[in-house]
Amino acid sequence: MPLHLLDLNEDVLNHVVDKLYGGNALRFSLASKRTYEVAIHRVAAVVKCRRSDRLALIHRVLLNGPRPRAHHIEDLVIHAPIFLQGEAPYLPQVRDSNPDMLSLILDLISNAPKLRRLTLCEVDAPQMETVLLGLRNLNRIEFAGSTRWNLTVLSLHNYATALPSRVTAPPEELWPDTIAAFPQLHTLDIADFRTDDKSFRDIDGYTPPTFPALRKLFLFRCSSDVLDLACLSPYLHTLDADLAWGQFDLMLRVASRPGPRLSPLRSVLFSSILPALYATELMNTAYHLRITRTTLEDNLLSTHHLGVHLRERQAAALVEIVRTVSPVRAQLAAVIGDQSTEFWQRTSLAAPRMKVLELRLVFPSTLDSNRESPSWLDNIPAMLASLPLIGLRLHFGKMPELSKLQYSNDPLYEYDDAVYDAQKKLARELYSTRVQIMKSLPRRLTNAIHGLRVVAIADEEPDADYDGTPHVPRPLSESVGDHLDDSDEYEYQASWYAHFVRSLEWWRVMRNEEETVRLEALTWDQGTRVQRFFEDSDVTGLERIDGESS
Repeated sequence: MPLHLLDLNEDVLNHVVDKLYGGNALRFSLASKRTYEVAIHRVAAVVKCRRSDRLALIHRVLLNGPRPRAHHIEDLVIHAPIFLQGEAPYLPQVRDSNPDMLSLILDLISNAPKLRRLTLCEVDAPQMETVLLGLRNLNRIEFAGSTRWNLTVLSLHNYATALPSRVTAPPEELWPDTIAAFPQLHTLDIADFRTDDKSFRDIDGYTPPTFPALRKLFLFRCSSDVLDLACLSPYLHTLDADLAWGQFDLMLRVASRPGPRLSPLRSVLFSSILPALYATELMNTAYHLRITRTTLEDNLLSTHHLGVHLRERQAAALVEIVRTVSPVRAQLAAVIGDQSTEFWQRTSLAAPRMKVLELRLVFPSTLDSNRESPSWLDNIPAMLASLPLIGLRLHFGKMPELSKLQYSNDPLYEYDDAVYDAQKKLARELYSTRVQIMKSLPRRLTNAIHGLRVVAIADEEPDADYDGTPHVPRPLSESVGDHLDDSDEYEYQASWYAHFVRSLEWWRVMRNEEETVRLEALTWDQGTRVQRFFEDSDVTGLERIDGESS
């Protein structure tokens, strides 16, 4: 630090400090005792409290003195439980907050005008919302005390509506106006929120606000009309929709959806084909499309609305969704035996931009239903040959388990050894065929898809002793998990990567001028970098790779 800078008078030095922030302010403040006194308050404070007994100490340290450090808190994380001993936070009728801890937290928050990010266990206190509304810089609210990470406005979170038979009436203040009270909110997770299924678009004379700051919107078990919020967010980046469906909600897909379409998105993520069907008329293009379940849920298969051509209708609906979104990168699930070569040919015509595909292969739930799975798996290269892919990752799900009770004719649950042993033999044969097909797939896929540059095979079931008997629970430490860290940019992938794999192999496809193909095995780190590249890249980056391969 030059000596002449330390000789500056107080006013000039304060003027210099006012231009500093974060790391620069910290380095300047550590230069001398004098600069520390004038610059340390420019250092953004990050406060984390993970134990209830430390909260009082943190409160005292941050609020004591003429220049409280609480005034400079930008990130406040409190994981200490706020509920009274013995209470159940997931039951709203018995939930109550510890008044002493709550007062300390409210005092900290109300004295932190620069607070940008707040993480705490869920709080059921009206005064909390009043305090939060006074924080104009707050752009992220996290509740870490529930089964799912909830980034939400307090008044929109309602666990009572998780029951399918319960529907809540709209609050006195329309919920778009409630969200608008947080103008800088960029990430919003609305969980378990249901209205009377009447969109705010149907309210005469009501003009809803827009949310130009909102970038990520997560809807978890919400009524379908909440999806209209995405239409009010012109710069939305990521939409993750897991909607709550009633018994007859399948009819919604034929209903007209008035209003403008969404802006083009980076990622549009659906828990199943149902919310995707409902949102089709709202959707625009997106770089990334994920549908975790591409078949309708089992509890809906018996409804008479589905008709006798369920498989054909699902395939046609999925092609229509892909055509509307036109993804560059797609993550889809396929039940083995459901989708034909003709379906993937239609998909290739509907998605000319698709360059990367992650396909999760789900095995039918019973062994007898898997008798045709070897021929279907063997036909994968022919099915995918028409897709213009440069990257392909196949994820093989678990084989079905054999239940002894399934073959019981005796009320005392005795079972027929001969039948059970025959099923175990069938299971071993199916698994052996599966392993052989998986070994041959990388080479056959590269021969079938001429533009392919990278191929990966993930397997949840590399177990040579598999015979259909129930699995022994495996500790997570034995699984090869994807994206197990909590980095924010990949948080929306949690549900897709919840299926841990026991093996994951990557290959780079090398082609020479004579079109001779050579597969080069990649290390785990190299494969991870490829995966991250596909997630972080854009259309231009993938087209450049595609051009180099042609």
